[in-house]
Amino acid sequence: MVKRKWLMPFTLKLDEFTADFHPGTLRASKFVSKVSRSENGSQAKVTIQMNEPMRYEGLTFFQASFGPPGAGPNDKMYSVFEIVKNPADQWPKYSLYIVTFGMAVTFITKLVGFIVGGSRKKSHV
Repeated sequence: MVKRKWLMPFTLKLDEFTADFHPGTLRASKFVSKVSRSENGSQAKVTIQMNEPMRYEGLTFFQASFGPPGAGPNDKMYSVFEIVKNPADQWPKYSLYIVTFGMAVTFITKLVGFIVGGSRKKSHV
């Protein structure tokens, strides 16, 4: 796979970066980037963090890493984003909706059959 540069129709500006680390290590347990997305004169505040990407216009922006390595509390930080375009990104969510609908139909069908079947038995006795 070859990485390519693509021009985006908007700009992102890092407003705030925070990182939490596992106790006694330099391994991040959570890092959060608060960014401003500017496009056509409008501005939106967005939070991008681990396992919660920003989805916008078919693109997904993942918080990949941060830097500089070994930065102190007063050093200027930066965020590194991985940007992907995946048309099947939301398919797992849609499949859950379909399965839920199917289970609800099955449950209602069985419930109605049980109720109707129970009322028939009582009327013949």
